[in-house]
Amino acid sequence: MKKLFDKFMGFMKNRYGVDEMSQHLFVVALLIVVIGELFHLRFFLLLGLIPISYAIFRITSFNIVLRSIENRKFLLKSKIFKNTVRAIYKNLIDKIYHYAVCKQCGQLVRVPKGKGKIEITCPKCHYRFKSKS
Repeated sequence: MKKLFDKFMGFMKNRYGVDEMSQHLFVVALLIVVIGELFHLRFFLLLGLIPISYAIFRITSFNIVLRSIENRKFLLKSKIFKNTVRAIYKNLIDKIYHYAVCKQCGQLVRVPKGKGKIEITCPKCHYRFKSKS
């Protein structure tokens, strides 16, 4: 078993490895395959190979710099998406404040309601953007 592990470690030497984007690609592939099985859609089984193939390509890539840039962009977009969903939820339940998401860094920003359209300065990156309050 140790011999097999050593061979694998030798294969993965100087390669990028697993990151958050690769993990999400595997989850997406799994969801596609499960949906295909539930609804008896054989095409979805083939469609699930696309994210798996790309994840394996990323994991075994020698271009570490490019893969880390892709992962950083993915993390920023996922942060913006999560905070946008969070802002929508908080805007529905909070009657005092309005929540907006910075388009630059994805920071969730709270401003008072009822002020009209205002310019907001992000406290994290100091990016200025307009949003209703």
